[in-house]
Amino acid sequence: MAVPGIGRASQAPDLNYNSEHFKYNQENDTYTCPQKNTLKSNGSTYKGRNYRFKQYKTNKCRTCTVRASCTTSKINGKVIQRSEFQQYIEENAKRVLQNPQTYKKRQAIVEHPYGTIKRQWGFSYISTKKTMQRASADVGFMFIAYNLKRIWNILKTKKQTLFRAINICMLSVLDFLGVLALYSSLYQKKQIAM
Repeated sequence: MAVPGIGRASQAPDLNYNSEHFKYNQENDTYTCPQKNTLKSNGSTYKGRNYRFKQYKTNKCRTCTVRASCTTSKINGKVIQRSEFQQYIEENAKRVLQNPQTYKKRQAIVEHPYGTIKRQWGFSYISTKKTMQRASADVGFMFIAYNLKRIWNILKTKKQTLFRAINICMLSVLDFLGVLALYSSLYQKKQIAM
């Protein structure tokens, strides 16, 4: 998973004072700024759009000589938000940096279908389904539609032989029938709440 960098509004005036340059101490649950001041949390957890986070700040910002380089806030000074998922985000960023070729390969192979399905076709979420089984059936149909469209485009451009084209389409139809059979069996077993 790609982790975007800090948005422009959250960046410090001097990039050397962005939050990634603050050291997190897991034992004390504190941050240390480049000027060696300690930012502490009040222990409260706040709710973001789809995650929870803690805020870390210090009173030392008021008298800090590099405040103008670190923050534009006139009242609070520097405030760092730490997501409940921050540890995993940092671990992922390290893995990506250690092996960028694997990530580029993954981007080329996996990201394209999801991008097409989400952005071009508008399937960014499924709001009408109440169970995973019902939603997964819809997702299965989306993937089948993507695969059929992809096969058609490949066949169109490469001018494959008729026999090969029929073979590929038959395999796709069999995949489609397999998903239908799965959906039907789940329905018959009443595992899908209607």
